[in-house]
Amino acid sequence: DTQCINNQLFIFTDNTKFSGLYSNYWELGDGTTKRVDSFSHRYSKSGEYQVTMAATSNQGCTDTVRKKIVVQDRPTAIPTLKDTTLCFNGGNNAFSFGSNSTSPSNNIVGYRWTFDSKSSPDTSILKEPTVSFKTAGNKTNQLIIEDANGCFDTATITAYVLLNPIAKISLVPSFSYSQCFRGNQFNFESSSTKVDSIVDLTWSYGPTNDYTATSPNN
Repeated sequence: DTQCINNQLFIFTDNTKFSGLYSNYWELGDGTTKRVDSFSHRYSKSGEYQVTMAATSNQGCTDTVRKKIVVQDRPTAIPTLKDTTLCFNGGNNAFSFGSNSTSPSNNIVGYRWTFDSKSSPDTSILKEPTVSFKTAGNKTNQLIIEDANGCFDTATITAYVLLNPIAKISLVPSFSYSQCFRGNQFNFESSSTKVDSIVDLTWSYGPTNDYTATSPNN
């Protein structure tokens, strides 16, 4: 009998056929012993275990049965992201998910992704899906893997979708949009919407006039 360590539950039952009185004695291979007819048991470590049950009659006659138990080690789910942080860009963001998961059998046969709400797609069975999120914020995503032994593991990874600032400019004073060529001077001011903080402003007036000031004039 074989089970995975993370969802194991072995049920043992004494099926001895004997018309008289007898007693039983179980050895489960991990130091555990029992003197009952039926019980359940979980092993703390993966590996192979020899289970022995001896049935002894009141006259001292004994018969022994042995059974091998195998507890498979579980795989380890390790989801990855090429970029953990991207700008929202009106929903045109593309997070590249992947997996560095491992398995004792070296044979992972299944991937099941569940992505945070308002994503496209919201689920995937690909090893390396690409996902876009339709809202900004912290997005928690789940990966479940299955190996060739039918063992599972689950892990999560967070993607961070940042809001974009909204660029906006104004002229100071506001009526100065039109000036005569001789002696003209336009005073520009940024009224862009800040998300956290704007760290860079680049102004372009033409092929050669680029500035990085907050309120330049030209």
